[in-house]
Amino acid sequence: MSLRYLLANRLRPPMGSYAWFACWGKRLFTFRSLLTHLWLDRRWRRRGVDLGKMAGIKECEIGGPLRFLKIGDYSFVGRASIQLHSSITIGKSVIINDGVTLLTGTHDVNDEHFQLLAKPIVIGDYAWICTGALILPGVTIGEGSVVAAGAVVTRDVPAYHVVAGNPAKVVRTNRSQKLDYKPNLLRACYEAWLGVPYVKNRLITSGVQLRTASDENCL
Repeated sequence: MSLRYLLANRLRPPMGSYAWFACWGKRLFTFRSLLTHLWLDRRWRRRGVDLGKMAGIKECEIGGPLRFLKIGDYSFVGRASIQLHSSITIGKSVIINDGVTLLTGTHDVNDEHFQLLAKPIVIGDYAWICTGALILPGVTIGEGSVVAAGAVVTRDVPAYHVVAGNPAKVVRTNRSQKLDYKPNLLRACYEAWLGVPYVKNRLITSGVQLRTASDENCL
């Protein structure tokens, strides 16, 4: 599916132009990295992770049934620590940086048998969980919200809010709601095929006509 997406949506500058050589040069340079990412994503899917279209997940430390983990389209999960005592649902176009910890289980300190208490985590579309943040069981991160680096989130975060600190507190309530990005496609090996908005705009304003999927004789 990922290869088909890249081929169908690839950038097509005119053959022989400077943009064409630059485009294919970057594709060749990053090809090994592309194969590694595609293989890793395929392996996570085969092991049970519900991985959305063009979503990506690095080598994470994951405990528990992988079927409990759902990641939406275009989302990116770095080298995180994820404990799946209950479900974790990650929306589309979410960024989870390296060093993040997602915990769905804790214990009742007053229980004589130290009973496990498991609660799900939900992370809304376009949320950004920064490096080293800790999300505790039962927390919902609202759409478009940002959790600052090192924050410890013990309660729900409203949509389009920014939280920071330990315990995390709201430091901003007005993040822009006009969000339209696909973080996993910002990897260099994907950009080589798809381009990025500012590159496409620069080519168009410079008079370079980009071809579409319906054009013939395109490489």
